[in-house]
Order: sequence, then C-alpha cells, then structure tokens
Amino acid sequence: MLQWSRLVNRVFENLQEIKVNSDWSQFEKIIANLDTYEPEMQSQLFKYREAEHQLNRYANFKSIANDLRESSDPGDVIEFGSWQGLGITMLAKALGTDVPRKFIGIDSFEGLPDSSGGWQKGQFSDTTVELCKSNVLRHLSSVHQLELIKCWFDDPNLQKQIQLFSQNVSVVHFDCDLGSSLLAALPIIEPYLVVNKQMFLIFDDWGCHADEIPDAFHLWYNKFNRTTGIKLSKYSSTKLTRTYVHERR
Repeated sequence: MLQWSRLVNRVFENLQEIKVNSDWSQFEKIIANLDTYEPEMQSQLFKYREAEHQLNRYANFKSIANDLRESSDPGDVIEFGSWQGLGITMLAKALGTDVPRKFIGIDSFEGLPDSSGGWQKGQFSDTTVELCKSNVLRHLSSVHQLELIKCWFDDPNLQKQIQLFSQNVSVVHFDCDLGSSLLAALPIIEPYLVVNKQMFLIFDDWGCHADEIPDAFHLWYNKFNRTTGIKLSKYSSTKLTRTYVHERR
C-alpha cells in the first residue's frame, strides 16, 4: 500500500512539473505572473526549471534596473536573439518608465544558424518580425521605442545599423544559445564598452552547455581585456544565466 501511495505521489509530482513548466513557457502567462507571487511562493516554484529561470532572471533584471536608476547616464537596451519578444518585454517591465529608452532587438527570425552542443539548426524558427513586434508592443510603454533588426549577427552592416539607433547603451542581453553566435555578437558592442561608464552584459543560456556560451565569452574576453585593459566583473548568476558589469571608476 505504501509503495502504491509513493507511485501515485510521484505521478502527481510529474504531472505538476509538466504543468508548471508549460505555464512558465507561455509568453502571456509569464508576463502576467512575474509580479504576482510573494517571495515564499516564488521559492516553492524554484524547483521547476522554467519557473526558476523566468522568475530569477526577472529578479536580476530588476536589480539591474535599481542600479541604473542611480546612474547619471542611463542608456538603451540591445538584445541579440529576440525570438518572440519575451526577453525585451521582461527587460522593459523591469526597467520601468522613469527614463525613455530604445529597445533594439536583433534576430534572424529563421532559427539557429547551426547545430551545436545539443542545439539544432533551425531551432526557434517559430517566430517572425511581426509576431515579435506584436508581442512586445502589447506591453511596451509609449515612452519607449522598439527597433527590430532582422539579420544574422555576422552581418557586416549590423554594427552600423545599431549605431544609427543608439549611441548610448546600458544593457545588452545575449540570448543566442550558440557560442559561435555569441562570438559574432560580442565585437559589435565593444565600442560601447570603451566609452560607457556603466554597462551590463546579460548572458542567457550560460548554464545550458558549458562549451557554448561560457567558453565563447571567456575566449572573447581574454583577448578584449588584453587589448583594452577593460575589466568586467561578475554581477549575478542564476542556474541558467550569468551577468557581468563594466563600471568605469
């Protein structure tokens, strides 16, 4: 009887895990629930992978927002890998409306360019520029501007396109999954790191595959640091993300 009871409990727990992870994978449910849970309830959700990921990275976004409110030079937001618009929407929600900002999202909107580290070529192709724009604008305050750029990160014209939209960037969110994509994206933001007093680099998928985002970051940073002397400090981390900050003293 005891064994049967344990089996029933295990089945129930599995079904609950499937439901919670499903709920925390849906755009509108995520946005609606980010600020609705008390800390005690949030901690109970942390055992579920998707809930932990979304709640903790949103808490990280809010921590960054608090630090930026004390900055004398708040800037815009760039996102590499905007997919369906969830990342930009969460960032805009966390940053609030105190300062008008431009949110610049870059994506091929054709899925991943290659297969590597468990990721498959074409994965995340279930999106379009129009879908991403529609999702974000449903929640974006009118004080902000949204710019979406459809291209691959290694497009030689991408850096110029971004600079046409913004000369001052405070937050860069890398949600690009592949190390090769990150290595194409990082050099694009180097000019901002050289001139900005404060800048946050947020790496999604840091905890997914060690030989993808972490390896690519360290490969780039070792060279960048030797060349410029600019240092990045670890700011925060969750199970799947890592954030670094550059602060010029």
